[in-house]
This record gives sequence, C-alpha cells and structure tokens, in this order.
Amino acid sequence: MIETSRDVLNIVIASCVGLFTLFICWMLWYIIRAMRQVNYLVDGVKEKIDLIDKILKSIKEKVDSTASYLPILAKGISQLIEYFKNRQDKKPKKTK
Repeated sequence: MIETSRDVLNIVIASCVGLFTLFICWMLWYIIRAMRQVNYLVDGVKEKIDLIDKILKSIKEKVDSTASYLPILAKGISQLIEYFKNRQDKKPKKTK
C-alpha cells in the first residue's frame, strides 16, 4: 500500500485538503447563519420604520386638516372677544 515517501506525501496532502474543506464548510455555515440573523434584524427594523412612517403621516394629515380650520377659529375667537368687550363697555357702571 505505502511503498514510497511520495505515497505518504499524497496521503498527507489529501487529508489536509479534506480538513481544509471541512473547515471552509463549517465557516461558511456560521457566516450564512450570521447573515440570516442580520436579515431578520433588518426586516424587523424596516417594519418599525414603516410603522413610524405611517404614524407620522397620519399625524401630518391631522395637523393639515386642523390647520385649515385655524383661520376660521381665530376669526371666531376674535369676534367673540370683541363682543364681550362691547358688552362690557355698554354696561352701566355702578356707583356707591
């Protein structure tokens, strides 16, 4: 079976190549698992960002719709203040 030193060298080289192949496969397995975990993490972050984006859009829509009523509301409040001022001015003052 083993007749020369060249045969021993070939066996050693073959076993080293086999071990190196197993090491590369093992390393690739852990790299793939780590990348998979990173992918899950990125997907989770994307979901959270989408949720925050939806919340901010709904807040913006509500503020925009409320902002359209602000001039009318301000005008009404100013007229109400003027009414109370005029009403107070027209009251007769009581003297003791």
